[in-house]
Amino acid sequence: MKGEGGNIKNIKMEEEVKKEFEKVWKKIQELEGKRIENVSQQETREKSLREMFLEFNLKSDPEKTLFIMHGMEKLKNIFAFSTKEIKEGFHEIREKVPKNIADKFQSLHKSGFIMPVEITDKKTKQKFWKLTNSGIKFLENKNE
Repeated sequence: MKGEGGNIKNIKMEEEVKKEFEKVWKKIQELEGKRIENVSQQETREKSLREMFLEFNLKSDPEKTLFIMHGMEKLKNIFAFSTKEIKEGFHEIREKVPKNIADKFQSLHKSGFIMPVEITDKKTKQKFWKLTNSGIKFLENKNE
């Protein structure tokens, strides 16, 4: 008799262990599912301006200026640029700010990559610029 009671206890213990194991296994599967969801969410995050910049092989300051304009259009929905936005962009991509950004605008304008915008800052009399389709195509070709 003593032996049978011990077996029943062992069977009950085994059943409890099995139930507990199933609970733990189910929890592990739930956590794995959440981890996979988090990974896919990270893949859909937008790139920073710096990350985008590193994908391009840009050497000259006018090219970098053009890139900053394009990147800020995409990431920040800014469509008119003064020297102020370009300075901020150079800081954001961690590149040295050129001494004369207005000169870079003129160079890009002569190339047909940007065009003046009709608005100007009345306080500072600062001119604003926007990208042209030619400017965007130039950058896209640089990225290939």
